[in-house]
Amino acid sequence: DDIPLEERCPFKCDKCERRFPEKSGLKRHLQVKHDDPEKAKNHPFKCDECGATFKNKKSLTFHAKVHMRNRHMGELHSFKIV
Repeated sequence: DDIPLEERCPFKCDKCERRFPEKSGLKRHLQVKHDDPEKAKNHPFKCDECGATFKNKKSLTFHAKVHMRNRHMGELHSFKIV
């Protein structure tokens, strides 16, 4: 397509130049890839699989079910989720 990358993905990481179409994607990227210390202080519960962080253990437990469901779906369809 002819739409410039800057228009398709206007949110740019100032640490690695990666771009995102939505602000939420950039925020998650910063949290997971660059360990935002302010976020870590407010979200002390970290997922061992993807690095996502949460304010409380209940939210982390709920999130972990997504990984379990994805693994289960991968087994059902004979492909590996990484």
